Parts: sequence; structure tokens; C-alpha cells
Amino acid sequence: MVCSPSYDQPDGTDLLYDVIDHIPAGILVVSLPEFRILAINVRACVRFGIPIAAHITGRLCSEVIPRFAEDRLDELWLSTAGIQTDNATPPTEVGSVLTRRWNAYAVCDPSGRAVRLLLVWFEASVTPEHQFASSAQQITRALISILDRDQLLDLILEQLHGVVAYNRAMVVLRDEDGYYIAASRGLPVHDNRATKRVPATNRVLNQIEAAYEPVIVRGELEVEALCSAQSDAHIWLGVPLRAQGDVVGILLLTNRSSNRYTRADAAQAQAFAAYAALVVRNAELYYRAREQSARLALVNRIARMITATHDLHAIFAHLIEHLHGVVPLDIAELALFDPATRRLTMIARHPPVSATDVTNVDYSSEDALFLQRLIDQRQPRLLSPDDVAASEIQHRLICAGIRSCLIVPIVDEGHTSGALLLGSHRTHAFPAIEIRMLADLAQHLAVAIQNAQLHQAREKALADLRLAQQRLIQSERLTAVGELVAGVAHELNNPLTAVLGFANILQQTAPTEYQHDLAMIVESAIRARRIVQNLLTFARQRQVHREEVDLNLAVRQVLSLLAYHMRTHHIVVEERLKPNLPLTTADTTAIKQVVLNLLNNAQQALASWHGERRILISTDSEWRNGQEWLILRISDTGPGIAPEHLPLIFEPFFTTKPVGEGTGLGLSICYGIVTQYHGHIHVDSVVGSGASFTVELPVQACLESDAAGSAPTAVQPERQYHVLVIDDEAAIAELIARLLRERGYTVDICRDGATALDRINRTAYDLLICDVRMPGMSGDELFANLSQRAPHLTRRVLFVSGDTASCSTREFLERSGVRYVEKPFDAAEFVTIVRQVLAEPS
Repeated sequence: MVCSPSYDQPDGTDLLYDVIDHIPAGILVVSLPEFRILAINVRACVRFGIPIAAHITGRLCSEVIPRFAEDRLDELWLSTAGIQTDNATPPTEVGSVLTRRWNAYAVCDPSGRAVRLLLVWFEASVTPEHQFASSAQQITRALISILDRDQLLDLILEQLHGVVAYNRAMVVLRDEDGYYIAASRGLPVHDNRATKRVPATNRVLNQIEAAYEPVIVRGELEVEALCSAQSDAHIWLGVPLRAQGDVVGILLLTNRSSNRYTRADAAQAQAFAAYAALVVRNAELYYRAREQSARLALVNRIARMITATHDLHAIFAHLIEHLHGVVPLDIAELALFDPATRRLTMIARHPPVSATDVTNVDYSSEDALFLQRLIDQRQPRLLSPDDVAASEIQHRLICAGIRSCLIVPIVDEGHTSGALLLGSHRTHAFPAIEIRMLADLAQHLAVAIQNAQLHQAREKALADLRLAQQRLIQSERLTAVGELVAGVAHELNNPLTAVLGFANILQQTAPTEYQHDLAMIVESAIRARRIVQNLLTFARQRQVHREEVDLNLAVRQVLSLLAYHMRTHHIVVEERLKPNLPLTTADTTAIKQVVLNLLNNAQQALASWHGERRILISTDSEWRNGQEWLILRISDTGPGIAPEHLPLIFEPFFTTKPVGEGTGLGLSICYGIVTQYHGHIHVDSVVGSGASFTVELPVQACLESDAAGSAPTAVQPERQYHVLVIDDEAAIAELIARLLRERGYTVDICRDGATALDRINRTAYDLLICDVRMPGMSGDELFANLSQRAPHLTRRVLFVSGDTASCSTREFLERSGVRYVEKPFDAAEFVTIVRQVLAEPS
């Protein structure tokens, strides 16, 4: 390459520059005293290490030649040319500069003053053949030791300078977006791959690719388009880069001189083009291998990541995060098949539709069938917008601007478990190598999904086991508490019976001024009796009564009782009762008590609440595992339940109410009743958002009505009856005797069973009123003796017991078939039962 300055250039200098460019030596001409470059050829540029550019001439040596000032080349050249200066440095002090073998010659004007220097690097011993062999040797060594494509191409163009003269050179490659410059020399610095491209349909470049020999191109603008600046070149030499019969690129050379390139130049350029083609092909193989290795590493990294967690959404998030660096991903969906319903369900998506995006969305039947057909192929399926016409999911992708869509089946042990849908706004976004990688990745994803599902199943099983353990512990706890309650109830029933009975007697005879006090005593005793009954209900120690129960009717009846109470507290009650609920078998009163306790609990929660006061009560039914269940749900909008209180909410005597405002038995009684009928009760609550209690009762077949009992026996007129009262509690015995004596009966009292047998042997009694639990001989033992000694009297026995909650007592009473009265009792009711027993035939 010869570059001439734009000034002081004589006519015919093109011929001069063309001549020195072919001299097998480095030629540099500089002006004195400023050392401005007047002419330079390619070999001189190579020796100086100067990048070949279009405007080297006219510039100062200090601006172009590296280390010009540091190595003091100006003084060296002047000294070599025999021009002495005051500051001249002997050549021996220049060091490495001497090894460059530059010879300097002064060019003087007519007056004898040196006005130019001619610097020559002699290469007289280097023939073109030697130069070509040397360049080939350097390129060969580089091919062995260097893997970087661009670095090798630059080296090839540099070595080509010494063989074929040019002022501009380019190695042009092609990708899916067109032609681009992969390496160049002599072009402006800002010409680079990112900004200089021409379409893949470029006519001239297509012709060069199709040729098998170098092609001479004359003044083609389609080639000039690769250069930013206007070129004054008239000839381009184009050489196709062929490797194993395939064209991998184009080598382009240009020179300003007309008819510059000969056949020898073309042959040598073609030889260098072969090296360049080998470099490009090796680079492609290397990059492909490296990318494959990187993809394998990515697959392994993703596999480790997604198999390290059991959260399906976390698995999907990790997958998308890593895929973003591999494929231009704009949309992704993970869909799995539900083995139970065989429906395709969307588990996760990217990006979310909204901040509150809800996943686990079933595809429509049409979309499910469409995806099923694709997934059944067991191979990734690449769709294009032209494939879509009817499917809703495809219409949705088109509306989202998706131009490439890939369906990757997720197959686990031969069974299809789902699919991964990937979409991109770019066309051809999923090349074959990426599809193969995604297919491999889907196998790891299938394992991760299976592990996650197994983990979820295990966690559910453990949760069910923990719930069963909690229920078992609760049941055992209630059993222990129930035994305690039964004993306490028996001990309380005796004094309560005396208090209530004698208070009833006093009410009949006491003056008016004492009636209020007696009424308070009776009311308190009745309240205490109700507390004892609640304790027995809570402990499940009362006899289970079963009848047909209409849950909706029970709810409406309780609501009618509480309607006024709710209105006065400004509470809105909303009913959502499902019509035509099936009937079940239970105790209507007990079910009503559950509803009442839960509504009272909600009302008390809203009493001091300053927000919305609303109670929602709903009923429903559902089938689970072959069993139909009735669902009762009572929700409020109150303050909710603190998380630390939730595990204790059904514990007996646990309450968050102030002292005197609650016993802590309401929810425990509900728990006892519900579990008594093989049901479940649980609560869900968020602080500040209310609480929701759910009761689940199994639908049980209604029992046939018991045989109609015999018609009540007419009570015979009062006559003189002889009654024996047997009770170890003196107050109870005196109360019964008092009630009967006031009605004309003759009453004897004894405190134990042995004494009673002795009296029975000596006296004829019309009725025996006996306690069940007594010291010494108990009531059931006395009854067994009577069955042997005086069986006729077994029809004249009336048991009075405060221990009917005991299993043994209940079994004895049911087995014996005799009448009994529970303590504490109402005086009038007791007398009525006595008359009924006496009226029965013996």
C-alpha cells in the first residue's frame, strides 16, 4: 500500500508508489527537519508495527511510529545518514534500535541542504517464495497454538501484506442477519462487525461465493457498502473461503492502482484464503464444541438446582432464570397432568399475568386435547404462527406477539406427566441444538417434578398423621378428663338434688317475703345442674340419643332464638343454606347446641369489634372417599384468633375472655359433640380478618323408629303405699321421704343395701327407691339379690342416681330395664314418676 500526502505531490507519483510497493524492502521517505512521512510501503509498515490506514502519509513520525521519541530514532537516522547534530547519540547507545537494520540516505536540494531522508530495510535475500513460505510457517504455528478466530484472521491478513500488496483487506462472513466483517486491515477504526453489514442477498458477494476461483470486481458499490468512507479503488479481488467443499466466507482485497492484481497475486491470495477458511471452520467447530460443553454444564447446573428443591414454583423459577441466558424467552408455561382427573393444569407461568396471578389453572378441553396430541409424540414440537388456527392457546400466543413456540413434553418413566411451553417474539428463536438441550433438560425436569410430587404427598401424609395423633391425644385427654368429670358430677349431683328439692318444698310453704330468695336459690341450683350436664356432654359421658336431624332446620331454629340478640348488637347475619340437604342421624338438641355455641362465640368476638360486624352461616354437602358429608361453616368478620391460641382453641377451660365472662367449655363441648358423631371441627383465622369454624358431619342412615312404647299407664288414685328409700346421702333420703310423706306415703329410710335386704325380708314394701352407688352393697348388687329372693319386687324398684354418666351405671340400668331418675331432679317430676311406677302391674 502506498499513501501519498494531499499536498506537494508531483505528477505521476502513483507510478512511483506502485514501484516501491513491489520492492522487496521496507521503504520510508520523510521530510526534514520535521520528520513528516512522505511515502511508505507495506513492508515498512510491518517493520514499524504501524496499523495500515488510508491516511498515514502527511503525518509526523512521532504520531505514527511507536516509541519514535523514546528510542530517539530521529537522531539515529540523522547519524546513519551522516548528518551530525549537537545532540546526536552514537548508534551504539540506541540498543535494540540497531537490530532493525535501517539504512538512512540524505536527499539534498541544489544548495546541498538535506531536505529528505530515504530509509530502507534491506530484504534483498528474501524472495517472494521465501516470504510466502515464512508466512505459511507462521500461520501454521499459530493454527496449532491459537484458538481465537479473530486473532488468527488478523494474523493471516498481516502475513498477506508481505505477499500480495493491498491497501484494504477484509474477511467477510455471513450469519442469519446478512454479511459482516470478521477481520480487516486498512479500514477506518469505526468500521466493525456491529455497524457494518449488508444483506444476505448481496448480488456481488453471492457471485463470489458461487465462484471456485478468485473474482475481480470493478467499482461495485455493493462491495463499497462495507466501507464507511468512499474508496477510490477501482478493483476488488474476491476469493471464496472454502473448507471441505463448503464456502464459509469471502476474502476481499483492494488497491488504488488500475490492473493491480495479477494471476500470481490471485493464486497467493487463494492460498491464504484456504488458511482463512480452515480458521473459520475450526473456529466454528471449536465454538460449537464449547457451546455444547456450556450447554451440558448448564443442563447439569439446572438439574442440580431444580432437584434441590421440592417447590414446583421454585423449580420453574430456577429453570426460567437459567434459560434466559440461552434462548430469547418471552413467555413460558409449565403444565402438568392430574392423574386423578386426567386434566392438564397450568402450575406456573412466566411472566405472571399480574401481581396476584393465580396458577393451577385448567386449560380448556380444546386446548387440553390440542396439547395432548402434541405431547403424545414424546418429542419437542416447534410451532409457527402459520400452524395455528383454532386453538385458544395459540390465539393467545399470537395476540401476545409470539413468533416462535416450542412444546417440550415432560416424560417420566414412559409416562407423560406434563409439558413445558416456551415462546419468543423472535422468529427461529429455537435452533435445533437448543431444542435438543431442552429435550435433555425436560428429562431432569420430570425427575424434579416427580420428587416434588412425592415430597408433597409425603408432607401431606405426615400432616394427616400429625392431625390423627393430635386427635388421638385430644381423645385420650378428653377420656381422662371425662372420668374426672363423671366423678365430680356424681359428687355434685347429690348436694344439688338436696338444694333444689328442699328449695322447691320451701317455695310451697314459705312466706311471700322469702319467695324471691328461694327463687334465686332454685335458679342457681338449676344453673349448677346445667353446668354439670355441659361437663358431661363435653366429656362425652352422657348417653347418645339418635334421631333424624335436618341441619338447615336446626340452624334456622337457633337463628330465630338469637335474632333479637344479634340485632341489639348490630350484627348482620347472612344465611347461605344449601337446599335439599340430606338428613343424618344424631341428637337434634346436641347439634343445636353446637350451632348455638359457635354463634355465641362469633357474637362475643364481634361485641367489642369496631369494624364490620357480620356473621356468615352456610351449609353444604360433598362426597369424599365414598362418604357424603354435611358441612356447616360459621364465619365472622371480627378480630380473629391469635396464631398462638389456635392450637388451644378446643382445649377444655381455655378462654381468652376476662374472668367471669366465659367458662372455656363452649368450643370444647362442640368438639365433644361433633367427634361423638364421628365428625370433625376445625378453625381457620387471620388476625384482623375474622375466624371461620367448619363442622363436618358424616351423613348416616336414619335408624328405624323404636317400637312404639306402651301407652302411658293410667295413674291409680292415691292410696296408702309403703316405700323404702335406700341412699347413703342423708339429705337425699330425707328429701325423698319428705316429698312422699306429704302425699300420704309411708316411708322407711336405710343407708346401705345390707340393711335394706334385712327390712325387705321382714316388711312388705310397695316400692323401693334406691341409689346406685353406695358404700358396702351397691344398688346393682341389691337388685341382683332381689332377683333371686323376691323377683316380684324387681318391677317395684326406682333407681335415683347422680352417676348415670358412668358407663357401668348406664349398662346396668339398660340391662335391668327398670325406671330411673337422674339427680338432681325436680320435685314434681319425681313424684310423677313414682306414681307411674306404682301404677304399673307387678
